[in-house]
Amino acid sequence: MNDIEKLKQKKIEPKVLKLKFNTITRFTATWCQPCHDYAPIFESTMSEFEEDWNVKTLDVDSEAGHLLAQKYGVRSVPSTLIEKKGENPQLFAGIILADDLKSLLN
Repeated sequence: MNDIEKLKQKKIEPKVLKLKFNTITRFTATWCQPCHDYAPIFESTMSEFEEDWNVKTLDVDSEAGHLLAQKYGVRSVPSTLIEKKGENPQLFAGIILADDLKSLLN
């Protein structure tokens, strides 16, 4: 039995799925140049929101990243998943500019 089958069998969900706080997840890949371009924008912007947001970065080539990307229908990277407590998750494909990201989080 491979690791993915074990995860499915145990029904283990990454912490990001157990929403107790506002959570933002950046889906990335090491081979993705736009992901590398987006990283400093995302990290700089999110440093202003660290107290109010649970910030995650997942590589879609990792097991957890792949499973979560499948669950939310991520079809391209970079993608950003915004989960505000009590609201439906929102998925955005591509690079989000700092000002646009700030307005999505407020």
